[in-house]
Amino acid sequence: MQKEILEVHKLIKFKNIDKAYAEAKKLHKSNNKNQDIVKVLAYLHIQKSNFDSAISVLNDYYKENPEEKDFDYFVNMGIALKSLEEFENSLAMYDKASKINPESPLCYTAPSEIYLKLRKFEKAVQLINVALEKIEKSTDINFLHFPNAIKLKTEINVALEKDEE
Repeated sequence: MQKEILEVHKLIKFKNIDKAYAEAKKLHKSNNKNQDIVKVLAYLHIQKSNFDSAISVLNDYYKENPEEKDFDYFVNMGIALKSLEEFENSLAMYDKASKINPESPLCYTAPSEIYLKLRKFEKAVQLINVALEKIEKSTDINFLHFPNAIKLKTEINVALEKDEE
């Protein structure tokens, strides 16, 4: 099973989302009790903007395995709920994710984006600044968060009429 999951990860890495999605769906049909497959399929549902499906897949698995809820679960739920504009529930998911991995910039960038949408600009700028600090301190050279964080900070500064910053 791990070999098949690794193949799906490879497809994702090379941006072949449609093929990865088809393979993950096949794997999930016969292995819906496998947490790794559930995580990958939920991620791919999110990539394809199937947010309700991502929530459904996650809820189906974790309803029976609540003790296995981890960082990935909370982040994927947070992303899906944010996309469905269920902002309070999404913020609650990111709060739980940040308790598991407080160094992840995602725990701050996504909530910052929500607060921007809610026009709570001061909270948005506070969180994006924390995210940028986490990115700067990170030793993970694969962080793709920086360009998105800078873009978000720019949007927040424009909303605060601080264009010069």
